Amino acid sequence: FYAGVYIVERPHLIPSFSFFFVAWAMIVSLQMKRDHPSPWVQCKPFFKQVGTLLFDSHQNSNRVSTTVIKARQSWAEVKAYEECRKLRLDHDQKMKEIRQKLESEINAVGNEQVQTDTTGQQFVPLAQFLPILTWIQGLLGGYCQLFRRIKFIFIWEDSITSFWITLATLVTGGILLIIPCGIILHWTCRIAIWTFLGPWMKIVDSLLYQDSVLHSKSKDEKERRTEEAFKEIVSALQGRSKAARLVGEEVTKSKAFKTLLFGEYITNVPYLERL
Repeated sequence: FYAGVYIVERPHLIPSFSFFFVAWAMIVSLQMKRDHPSPWVQCKPFFKQVGTLLFDSHQNSNRVSTTVIKARQSWAEVKAYEECRKLRLDHDQKMKEIRQKLESEINAVGNEQVQTDTTGQQFVPLAQFLPILTWIQGLLGGYCQLFRRIKFIFIWEDSITSFWITLATLVTGGILLIIPCGIILHWTCRIAIWTFLGPWMKIVDSLLYQDSVLHSKSKDEKERRTEEAFKEIVSALQGRSKAARLVGEEVTKSKAFKTLLFGEYITNVPYLERL
């Protein structure tokens, strides 16, 4: 509340506090992960990692700091934690099923549908949109991969990447807290508008595209330039096709070797690459 009131009266601090908010959320997520009773799940404290980064000398970098975890350490606490979590998930699932059942009964009682029921008929009203839906499905798949990566970073599954992001947001927020963001943003927008949105951009356009097809005066010149552009496009597509074919061949070879070494079935396992 105090931070919100403070920012409202000083909007030039919004960029700095935005980075501070990201860092605060990451540290809170780290603390939630550290609250887990299992030592295999916990991460090192954030400030301990900062101390390691700042004060560990190069001579001490060869020494590996180890933490001894005994057999079945905190086993009772972990078991109680998992049982409590399982009970909470079961309760949420039961409440969800009850809510869905009640909603289905309400919909059945108050059904206002008057069209003919086509259940069981071989009729696909969206068949003509399947190419578009396939493209949308691929797009959503990419977004899911992106959100999965963000989730892994946010819950500190990759603690090194999460630490560097948290540290970077804290440092950036501190820098933005010092520099006059309002004046810089004001003059940046002013320079950008006066530079790129003026009527003199017509002169820049004529200078940059004076050799293009649209600016060719004679008909023969336009046809020649159009043919050259078409040849360039075809050549680029042929190059991409060759590269894609080589990649496909390498993947096929790799799959054959993996099948020979590890077995017949192969699947992609989601993982977070080191940034």
